[in-house]
Amino acid sequence: YFFSFFFFFLIILRPPRSSLDRSSAASDVYKRQDVTYVNGISDGPFIFYHSNGKIRTTGKFKNDKFEGLIHEFNEDGKLTEEYYVNDGIWSGQSISYSYSDVGILFFKNQGNYIDGKAEGRWEYFIYENNKPKLIGYKTFHMDVLNGPYYYFSGDSIIVTNYDNGKLNGNHLV
Repeated sequence: YFFSFFFFFLIILRPPRSSLDRSSAASDVYKRQDVTYVNGISDGPFIFYHSNGKIRTTGKFKNDKFEGLIHEFNEDGKLTEEYYVNDGIWSGQSISYSYSDVGILFFKNQGNYIDGKAEGRWEYFIYENNKPKLIGYKTFHMDVLNGPYYYFSGDSIIVTNYDNGKLNGNHLV
């Protein structure tokens, strides 16, 4: 029940966001970085590392901004996020993964961004026996809840609808 409550609280707030500032290439938080520069501007493939030496983030810069598919990893080397960026702005599919303390995948959420804003249906899964089980979804328009919302929590199912960020219509539990 703790995990159900935790994830209900987590997903009701907003779609996932990376720990990185995706709008700028400038970062001095990493112990080691491999970055390609052209005329003093980051432009090309990059790798950021955790302090333990494992890869933290991989991707590409274009004109000093993230561009294309970006991958983020935890300190154990497991993939935690993959997302697309266009000219430094989130654009396209975003997927986040969470792992147990022993490194087993137990949660995934996915959705799309358009011009840096969550758009459309975002889905949330837990993993049981290495198979994803849909536990909820939310619908966004321009980063605001707008449309059907469904979430399974413990022995309850919440079904509701949002209109421009506000509950609208029947709210069933």
